[in-house]
Amino acid sequence: MTFGSGAGVVESALAAALLGTGDFVGGLAARARSAILIAAGVQLFELLALATIGLIIRPASPPLALLALGLAAGVAGASGLAALYRGLALGPMGIVAGISAVGSVAIPVVFGAAVLGDLPTPLQMLGIACAVSATLAASALPGAEVRAASVGYATVAALGFGVYIIVLHAGAAWALWMLITTRLAAVVTLGAISATRGGLSAPLSLVRVLAFVGALDLCGNVLAVAAFSSLPVGLVAAITGMYPVATVVLAWVMLRQQPRRGGYASIALALAGIVLIGQR
Repeated sequence: MTFGSGAGVVESALAAALLGTGDFVGGLAARARSAILIAAGVQLFELLALATIGLIIRPASPPLALLALGLAAGVAGASGLAALYRGLALGPMGIVAGISAVGSVAIPVVFGAAVLGDLPTPLQMLGIACAVSATLAASALPGAEVRAASVGYATVAALGFGVYIIVLHAGAAWALWMLITTRLAAVVTLGAISATRGGLSAPLSLVRVLAFVGALDLCGNVLAVAAFSSLPVGLVAAITGMYPVATVVLAWVMLRQQPRRGGYASIALALAGIVLIGQR
Protein backbone atom coordinates (compact mmCIF):
# COMPACT_ATOMS: atom_id res chain seq x y z
CA MET A 1 0.00 0.00 0.00
CA THR A 2 1.34 3.46 -0.84
CA PHE A 3 0.55 6.77 0.72
CA GLY A 4 1.09 10.42 0.01
CA SER A 5 -1.02 13.41 0.95
CA GLY A 6 -0.01 17.03 0.64
CA ALA A 7 -2.52 18.02 3.32
CA GLY A 8 -1.25 15.42 5.77
CA VAL A 9 2.37 16.38 5.19
CA VAL A 10 1.61 20.08 5.68
CA GLU A 11 -0.38 19.37 8.85
CA SER A 12 2.43 17.22 10.26
CA ALA A 13 5.08 19.81 9.36
CA LEU A 14 3.06 22.59 11.01
CA ALA A 15 2.61 20.34 14.05
CA ALA A 16 6.38 19.90 14.27
CA ALA A 17 6.90 23.67 14.00
CA LEU A 18 4.38 24.39 16.76
CA LEU A 19 5.71 21.66 19.05
CA GLY A 20 9.29 22.83 18.54
CA THR A 21 8.27 26.44 19.23
CA GLY A 22 6.50 25.34 22.40
CA ASP A 23 9.63 23.49 23.53
CA PHE A 24 11.71 26.59 22.87
CA VAL A 25 9.46 28.86 24.95
CA GLY A 26 8.96 26.23 27.63
CA GLY A 27 12.70 25.63 27.77
CA LEU A 28 13.31 29.32 28.42
CA ALA A 29 10.75 29.25 31.23
CA ALA A 30 12.36 26.15 32.70
CA ARG A 31 15.59 28.07 33.25
CA ALA A 32 13.98 29.76 36.25
CA ARG A 33 11.46 27.12 37.34
CA SER A 34 11.17 23.36 37.65
CA ALA A 35 10.81 21.74 34.23
CA ILE A 36 8.25 19.31 35.66
CA LEU A 37 6.20 22.25 36.98
CA ILE A 38 6.33 23.86 33.54
CA ALA A 39 5.15 20.64 31.89
CA ALA A 40 2.36 20.15 34.44
CA GLY A 41 1.15 23.72 34.00
CA VAL A 42 1.16 23.44 30.21
CA GLN A 43 -0.87 20.23 30.35
CA LEU A 44 -3.32 21.85 32.80
CA PHE A 45 -4.01 24.75 30.46
CA GLU A 46 -4.54 22.33 27.59
CA LEU A 47 -6.99 20.33 29.72
CA LEU A 48 -8.94 23.46 30.62
CA ALA A 49 -9.10 24.56 26.97
CA LEU A 50 -10.22 21.11 25.80
CA ALA A 51 -12.83 20.86 28.57
CA THR A 52 -14.22 24.25 27.56
CA ILE A 53 -14.45 23.14 23.92
CA GLY A 54 -16.15 19.94 25.04
CA LEU A 55 -18.77 21.87 27.03
CA ILE A 56 -19.50 24.03 23.98
CA ILE A 57 -19.80 21.37 21.28
CA ARG A 58 -20.90 18.49 23.55
CA PRO A 59 -19.52 15.56 21.51
CA ALA A 60 -21.09 12.12 21.74
CA SER A 61 -19.81 9.96 24.57
CA PRO A 62 -17.06 7.54 23.48
CA PRO A 63 -16.75 3.88 24.48
CA LEU A 64 -15.32 3.36 27.96
CA ALA A 65 -12.52 1.30 26.47
CA LEU A 66 -11.40 4.32 24.46
CA LEU A 67 -11.36 6.51 27.56
CA ALA A 68 -9.23 3.91 29.27
CA LEU A 69 -6.86 3.95 26.31
CA GLY A 70 -6.68 7.74 26.49
CA LEU A 71 -5.82 7.66 30.18
CA ALA A 72 -3.17 5.02 29.53
CA ALA A 73 -1.71 7.13 26.70
CA GLY A 74 -1.67 10.17 28.95
CA VAL A 75 0.23 8.30 31.64
CA ALA A 76 2.65 6.98 29.00
CA GLY A 77 3.24 10.44 27.57
CA ALA A 78 3.62 12.07 30.98
CA SER A 79 5.97 9.33 32.18
CA GLY A 80 8.00 9.78 29.01
CA LEU A 81 8.20 13.50 29.66
CA ALA A 82 9.27 12.98 33.27
CA ALA A 83 11.92 10.48 32.14
CA LEU A 84 13.11 12.91 29.46
CA TYR A 85 13.56 15.72 31.96
CA ARG A 86 15.41 13.40 34.33
CA GLY A 87 17.65 12.27 31.48
CA LEU A 88 18.28 15.87 30.47
CA ALA A 89 19.29 16.64 34.05
CA LEU A 90 21.89 13.87 33.89
CA GLY A 91 23.01 14.89 30.37
CA PRO A 92 24.27 15.22 27.77
CA MET A 93 21.09 16.99 26.70
CA GLY A 94 21.56 16.69 22.95
CA ILE A 95 22.07 12.94 23.00
CA VAL A 96 19.19 12.36 25.43
CA ALA A 97 16.83 14.47 23.30
CA GLY A 98 18.02 12.73 20.13
CA ILE A 99 17.47 9.22 21.48
CA SER A 100 14.01 10.05 22.81
CA ALA A 101 12.90 11.80 19.61
CA VAL A 102 14.27 9.17 17.22
CA GLY A 103 12.87 6.34 19.33
CA SER A 104 9.44 7.95 19.39
CA VAL A 105 9.56 8.00 15.58
CA ALA A 106 10.86 4.46 15.14
CA ILE A 107 8.25 2.83 17.38
CA PRO A 108 5.19 4.09 15.40
CA VAL A 109 6.94 3.35 12.09
CA VAL A 110 7.60 -0.26 13.10
CA PHE A 111 4.11 -0.61 14.58
CA GLY A 112 2.47 0.77 11.44
CA ALA A 113 4.41 -1.55 9.15
CA ALA A 114 4.24 -4.73 11.27
CA VAL A 115 0.73 -4.46 12.73
CA LEU A 116 -1.26 -2.18 10.42
CA GLY A 117 0.45 -3.10 7.15
CA ASP A 118 1.24 0.54 6.40
CA LEU A 119 4.36 -0.05 4.31
CA PRO A 120 6.05 3.17 3.18
CA THR A 121 7.30 3.47 -0.40
CA PRO A 122 11.07 3.51 -1.01
CA LEU A 123 11.01 7.30 -1.34
CA GLN A 124 9.07 7.62 1.90
CA MET A 125 11.55 5.31 3.64
CA LEU A 126 14.30 7.63 2.45
CA GLY A 127 12.27 10.54 3.80
CA ILE A 128 11.96 8.82 7.19
CA ALA A 129 15.73 8.30 7.18
CA CYS A 130 16.19 12.02 6.46
CA ALA A 131 13.78 12.90 9.27
CA VAL A 132 15.64 10.72 11.77
CA SER A 133 18.98 12.11 10.60
CA ALA A 134 17.65 15.66 10.92
CA THR A 135 16.61 15.00 14.51
CA LEU A 136 19.98 13.50 15.38
CA ALA A 137 21.84 16.35 13.68
CA ALA A 138 19.75 18.97 15.49
CA SER A 139 20.40 17.28 18.83
CA ALA A 140 24.08 16.47 18.26
CA LEU A 141 26.48 17.28 21.03
CA PRO A 142 29.95 16.21 19.95
CA GLY A 143 32.46 15.15 22.54
CA ALA A 144 30.00 14.66 25.40
CA GLU A 145 30.34 11.77 27.79
CA VAL A 146 27.35 9.47 27.67
CA ARG A 147 26.14 8.00 30.96
CA ALA A 148 24.22 4.73 31.01
CA ALA A 149 21.53 6.23 33.25
CA SER A 150 20.84 9.11 30.85
CA VAL A 151 20.49 6.67 27.94
CA GLY A 152 18.13 4.57 30.05
CA TYR A 153 15.90 7.54 30.83
CA ALA A 154 15.96 8.59 27.18
CA THR A 155 14.86 5.09 26.16
CA VAL A 156 11.98 5.20 28.65
CA ALA A 157 11.00 8.59 27.22
CA ALA A 158 11.05 7.19 23.68
CA LEU A 159 8.80 4.30 24.71
CA GLY A 160 6.37 6.65 26.44
CA PHE A 161 6.17 9.03 23.48
CA GLY A 162 5.92 6.17 20.98
CA VAL A 163 3.02 4.55 22.85
CA TYR A 164 1.31 7.93 23.13
CA ILE A 165 1.44 8.49 19.37
CA ILE A 166 0.15 4.98 18.58
CA VAL A 167 -2.78 5.23 21.00
CA LEU A 168 -3.64 8.74 19.82
CA HIS A 169 -3.77 7.38 16.27
CA ALA A 170 -6.02 4.49 17.37
CA GLY A 171 -8.52 6.93 18.87
CA ALA A 172 -8.29 9.62 16.20
CA ALA A 173 -12.01 9.26 15.41
CA TRP A 174 -12.69 10.45 18.97
CA ALA A 175 -9.93 13.08 18.92
CA LEU A 176 -11.43 15.51 21.46
CA TRP A 177 -12.08 12.82 24.04
CA MET A 178 -8.66 11.31 23.48
CA LEU A 179 -6.95 14.64 23.99
CA ILE A 180 -9.02 15.37 27.11
CA THR A 181 -8.26 12.03 28.74
CA THR A 182 -4.57 12.13 27.86
CA ARG A 183 -4.26 15.62 29.34
CA LEU A 184 -6.17 14.61 32.46
CA ALA A 185 -3.82 11.70 33.06
CA ALA A 186 -0.78 13.88 32.32
CA VAL A 187 -1.91 16.62 34.73
CA VAL A 188 -2.43 14.11 37.54
CA THR A 189 0.89 12.35 36.88
CA LEU A 190 3.05 15.44 36.40
CA GLY A 191 1.22 17.38 39.10
CA ALA A 192 1.92 14.64 41.62
CA ILE A 193 5.61 14.62 40.67
CA SER A 194 5.81 18.41 40.88
CA ALA A 195 4.02 18.49 44.24
CA THR A 196 6.69 16.24 45.72
CA ARG A 197 9.42 18.57 44.43
CA GLY A 198 8.45 21.85 46.01
CA GLY A 199 4.83 22.70 45.25
CA LEU A 200 2.67 23.90 42.37
CA SER A 201 2.57 27.69 42.81
CA ALA A 202 3.58 29.99 39.94
CA PRO A 203 3.68 33.80 39.48
CA LEU A 204 1.27 35.48 37.06
CA SER A 205 4.02 36.13 34.52
CA LEU A 206 4.74 32.40 34.35
CA VAL A 207 1.04 31.58 34.09
CA ARG A 208 0.86 33.61 30.88
CA VAL A 209 3.83 31.72 29.46
CA LEU A 210 2.27 28.38 30.40
CA ALA A 211 -0.96 29.34 28.65
CA PHE A 212 0.97 30.33 25.50
CA VAL A 213 3.02 27.12 25.46
CA GLY A 214 -0.15 25.13 26.12
CA ALA A 215 -1.83 26.73 23.10
CA LEU A 216 1.16 25.87 20.89
CA ASP A 217 1.33 22.28 22.12
CA LEU A 218 -2.41 21.76 21.82
CA CYS A 219 -2.56 23.13 18.27
CA GLY A 220 0.39 20.93 17.35
CA ASN A 221 -1.36 17.85 18.69
CA VAL A 222 -4.61 18.74 16.92
CA LEU A 223 -2.76 19.08 13.62
CA ALA A 224 -1.04 15.72 14.19
CA VAL A 225 -4.42 14.06 14.82
CA ALA A 226 -5.80 15.70 11.65
CA ALA A 227 -2.85 14.33 9.68
CA PHE A 228 -3.78 10.78 10.72
CA SER A 229 -6.77 10.97 8.38
CA SER A 230 -4.51 11.04 5.32
CA LEU A 231 -1.14 9.62 6.44
CA PRO A 232 -0.14 6.44 8.29
CA VAL A 233 0.91 6.79 11.91
CA GLY A 234 4.58 6.13 11.09
CA LEU A 235 4.81 8.92 8.54
CA VAL A 236 3.06 11.42 10.81
CA ALA A 237 5.43 10.46 13.62
CA ALA A 238 8.44 10.86 11.32
CA ILE A 239 7.53 14.43 10.37
CA THR A 240 6.29 15.64 13.76
CA GLY A 241 9.36 14.02 15.35
CA MET A 242 11.50 16.68 13.68
CA TYR A 243 10.34 19.29 16.20
CA PRO A 244 13.91 19.74 17.59
CA VAL A 245 14.81 21.36 14.26
CA ALA A 246 12.30 24.16 14.94
CA THR A 247 13.84 24.66 18.36
CA VAL A 248 17.32 24.93 16.83
CA VAL A 249 16.12 27.52 14.29
CA LEU A 250 14.41 29.63 16.96
CA ALA A 251 17.46 29.55 19.21
CA TRP A 252 19.50 30.69 16.22
CA VAL A 253 17.14 33.54 15.24
CA MET A 254 15.88 34.71 18.64
CA LEU A 255 18.88 34.09 20.90
CA ARG A 256 21.63 34.41 18.30
CA GLN A 257 22.82 30.96 19.28
CA GLN A 258 24.84 29.69 16.35
CA PRO A 259 23.74 26.12 15.49
CA ARG A 260 26.13 23.43 16.70
CA ARG A 261 27.90 21.22 14.23
CA GLY A 262 25.16 19.52 12.25
CA GLY A 263 22.61 22.26 12.93
CA TYR A 264 22.59 23.52 9.35
CA ALA A 265 22.49 19.96 8.02
CA SER A 266 19.47 19.22 10.23
CA ILE A 267 17.48 21.98 8.53
CA ALA A 268 18.32 20.70 5.05
CA LEU A 269 17.58 17.09 6.02
CA ALA A 270 14.26 18.09 7.58
CA LEU A 271 13.13 19.83 4.39
CA ALA A 272 14.25 16.85 2.29
CA GLY A 273 12.41 14.46 4.61
CA ILE A 274 9.17 16.42 4.38
CA VAL A 275 9.33 16.47 0.58
CA LEU A 276 10.17 12.75 0.26
CA ILE A 277 7.50 11.60 2.71
CA GLY A 278 4.92 13.45 0.64
CA GLN A 279 5.81 11.36 -2.44
CA ARG A 280 3.88 8.27 -3.49
